[in-house]
Amino acid sequence: MLIYDNNESLRSLLQVHGSVVYRNIPISLIIGIIALVLAIWKTRYDYILTALLPFIEHPFAGTTAASAVSFALIWRTSLAWSRYWEAADQCYTLYSKWADSFAQLVSFLNSASKKASGDKTKQEELENMKRHLAHLFSVLSAIAMHRLSHGDLSRIRCRSQMWGMKSRGCNICCSLRSVWLHWHELISTREIMRFDDKTGAFKLPRFVSIQLTNQTTGLSKISVPKKAGRQSLWDVEWVILGKLTSEEQAALTEETDGDGGSCSLPDRVNIIFEWLMEEFNDVADISKIPPPIASRCYQELSSGMLAYNRALKMADIPFPFPFSQLVEFLIRIFTCVVPFYVSLFTVGLTMTAFLAFAVTISMWSLSEISRELENPFSESINQIPVHDMHERFVEMLRTVGQSRRPARAKSQTDSREFADQQEQTVNYTI
Repeated sequence: MLIYDNNESLRSLLQVHGSVVYRNIPISLIIGIIALVLAIWKTRYDYILTALLPFIEHPFAGTTAASAVSFALIWRTSLAWSRYWEAADQCYTLYSKWADSFAQLVSFLNSASKKASGDKTKQEELENMKRHLAHLFSVLSAIAMHRLSHGDLSRIRCRSQMWGMKSRGCNICCSLRSVWLHWHELISTREIMRFDDKTGAFKLPRFVSIQLTNQTTGLSKISVPKKAGRQSLWDVEWVILGKLTSEEQAALTEETDGDGGSCSLPDRVNIIFEWLMEEFNDVADISKIPPPIASRCYQELSSGMLAYNRALKMADIPFPFPFSQLVEFLIRIFTCVVPFYVSLFTVGLTMTAFLAFAVTISMWSLSEISRELENPFSESINQIPVHDMHERFVEMLRTVGQSRRPARAKSQTDSREFADQQEQTVNYTI
């Protein structure tokens, strides 16, 4: 995701990577050149152009068509923006809920450890339980973000990239052979894709394990390349706290049928969710948490799962195909008509080429924006940074997992010394 200063317009205008405007310059230039050629032809052979296009006698028809295309594009872009923003909102919600649940459990375990100050065995058991909770939460986050970035929309786009589809702009001729060879694979149904994995999305993601007590900073140096915006989410490594055990790895491995062929994708997120619920039961039992208080941890974890499933809706359910197909038809037909329409009703060669270029790049850029936003979890630089969000969550797990509440001030002298330190800090800051 690009972070930019919206007050610095010059730098934003010159940014090429992540821009939809620069992608559509070639086709817009072609339309502008065609309009310029028609305008020159009109000045010399006006009667021939009028004979070829006798149906364009008044701009009202063209204005009506342009309004219809603009309305369809703007409505699609608006719906795509709603999908994008809802996906971002649900991702932040699920991490907030999971962080609340983990922090509450750590506080219960730390309190139980203080009460068992004389029992080293129980203290070690509580610390192991805390490490295992951090491990399960990190694996839950990694599997959840991996699932979002490998949803049905990303899988069908990965198929197009695998088979060399280049249908954007002027490269449609390069894709005709791929369309012919992979006709049924480029458009599919959810029922078929549930068992048909041609992109490796069902495989268990690769993990990089670190320890909860590791003090090394900079998690991004472990798993993210230097050019973070250009990495592929399809093969990226995910940071977790502690290694997966053989039993955990076996439970999370993809299911197969009797002949060894791929079956359906196991619901790994709910599997880890169930493991966490069992771990919560053990924590409540060993720390003697009252049931009304312990239920809050379950509730926060469940609320995070609800937000995850709402985000999963954006990763799996596409924009309605009939409307998307209609918009693609309209924008291409309108693009073919623009040079003729502009050349007939515009006076001046320069203005004719400029208007044709401006109208074309505006329409195609709106269409490109809607494509970018409809799948918030794709590999584009403008999408939600799920990998970065996961690593920030792991950093939170390490920070909270190692933290303990400082001791209270035991006397008035200690309180006065603390107040003096705070006053000195404020004065230094000012």
